[in-house]
Amino acid sequence: MLFKKILLEKINYTCYIKKLLSYIKYIYKCIIIEITNKIKGEFLKNEGTNTKK
Repeated sequence: MLFKKILLEKINYTCYIKKLLSYIKYIYKCIIIEITNKIKGEFLKNEGTNTKK
């Protein structure tokens, strides 16, 4: 009975870790997209001001 309980806890733990990892990957991807958009935005702003001068 104890072994079965430990096994179930281990399965729940691995599921939890997998969910956590996929969640972290999702957040990481969103952050990278935000950063690249900001960089592109700044670059385009700079390009626009450079061509006006």
